[in-house]
Amino acid sequence: MINQFIWPEIILYAWPFLCMYLGVVILKPAIRDFNVTVGTCLLPAWLLIINAFSLLIYNFSILPLLFVASIFLVVLALHDYIRTVDTFYIADFVPVALRVLFISWTFFLVGIMLTRLVSYFFV
Repeated sequence: MINQFIWPEIILYAWPFLCMYLGVVILKPAIRDFNVTVGTCLLPAWLLIINAFSLLIYNFSILPLLFVASIFLVVLALHDYIRTVDTFYIADFVPVALRVLFISWTFFLVGIMLTRLVSYFFV
């Protein structure tokens, strides 16, 4: 684990905000005609940032843990979704699943960023 602050790490802290800003300003008008949200487009960036922070903190990737937790959350959302509809269509569930992934990965990203900040002072 790297306990010292490294200057290229500032890019990791600024990258989510930059991605969100560019996604809303540039990407949102471009994808208006398609059935895609900005959150869906930000999911790959979230994976890269989570992987970079996990390598800084733990010296290994915690993406397998993230994928297992994500599968669990999507299955819970699927269970809740199936109870509310009469006929299940996977195409109708995909936006719900992507919204669940975006929200959970955003919380995971914020948590791992806070873990990195705490590791400066207490480790």
